[in-house]
Amino acid sequence: MSKLINKNDNRIEYINILTAEEIEEAQKFLSELQVSISNFEEKLEKELSSTTIEYRYKIGEFLDKQLIENNISTKERGYVWNEIKYLTNSNLEIVNDRGKGREFYEYCYRIYKFGFDLANSLTWSQWVDVLDRSAALKDERFVIWLTGLNKKPS
Repeated sequence: MSKLINKNDNRIEYINILTAEEIEEAQKFLSELQVSISNFEEKLEKELSSTTIEYRYKIGEFLDKQLIENNISTKERGYVWNEIKYLTNSNLEIVNDRGKGREFYEYCYRIYKFGFDLANSLTWSQWVDVLDRSAALKDERFVIWLTGLNKKPS
């Protein structure tokens, strides 16, 4: 996509040099994101408590859908999280980011990618502890162990 918007020192900037048409596409994406987040929040707040893992899982599911529908690359998804945080009126963020790569939306997205059963087998604190350990997540043995946590022995 590469037509994403960032907020830097209270000013809006585009991630790449864009043509007028691409700027229009970026603005359209942001407008659509604002509407879809508003609709999503309204529905989610009626269904779930914001303190549950399922709430955060649903946020991850919504974010995944946005990335796929808009052809957002893995490299660019952090920009989408920033667009949500800084350029929409979202009330979704209920946990403060604790640093680069340790962001609420990224964690919700990653929890969703593990699947519903595994997502609900850990608490938020446990997920944060797991996801903070980026070196462990790069080790295939740890990921295999983690994904096997919710499977019952036969």
